[in-house]
Amino acid sequence: MALNSVKGEFFRVYIDLTGAGTPDALIGCAQSFGLDISVDEVEEPLCSNDYTPGVQGIWKKTAPGDKSYSAEIEGLVIPTNSVNIQQFYNLLDQGTIFAFKVEVLDDVTPSPIPTILKTYSGNAWINSHGVSAANSEFATYSLSLKGYDTLLLA
Repeated sequence: MALNSVKGEFFRVYIDLTGAGTPDALIGCAQSFGLDISVDEVEEPLCSNDYTPGVQGIWKKTAPGDKSYSAEIEGLVIPTNSVNIQQFYNLLDQGTIFAFKVEVLDDVTPSPIPTILKTYSGNAWINSHGVSAANSEFATYSLSLKGYDTLLLA
């Protein structure tokens, strides 16, 4: 039985460059996408009746706290992309919070228009941005996004 897995190139990443709140500018040639969702740990205070003199190693109580997320995107630098390196830099330099959307595509469907399996969306800001090019290699970019508010999954 074959596994249905999704390859790195089957992600489409869109961001809002106009400030209208609609992520409609495709970040072309994205080669990889990573998403990290985390929950802070909140330690509950011990009550006076939780302590027994002479007994060590009391179990502390923890609970889930605030949630956060970050994303990593890497891709090829293509000068004719709808989003270019200068625009990434401007968003970082100005500390702009923008809408984004990531579509996870079905790479098995034999169609010129692949099926969208999942969509992640929210608002974020660019935490870091880099460009690199080794000798005789394609230039690549990297973006690190930090979530500003709720991450939605559809």
